[in-house]
Amino acid sequence: IRFNRAIIPVDAVDLNIDTLDFGDASKSLLCVAIYARFKRKNGEFSCQLVLARSRLIPDGMSQPRAELYAALVNAYMNNT
Repeated sequence: IRFNRAIIPVDAVDLNIDTLDFGDASKSLLCVAIYARFKRKNGEFSCQLVLARSRLIPDGMSQPRAELYAALVNAYMNNT
């Protein structure tokens, strides 16, 4: 498996980075992903994965609480 490092596209408008943060949970697992987004000169965007994490959901946790747990993990990942 090969992963490319996140890079700034050569045709980026500027060096401003927008982050797109996602978190989701199922009954047994949660996933968090953070992407970096750069606006390109042609009006499109370049998005690249920067960070991804997954965790097991503790036994007995309800689905709504698992979704809140995913949001909490997402918030912690965004501040690191």
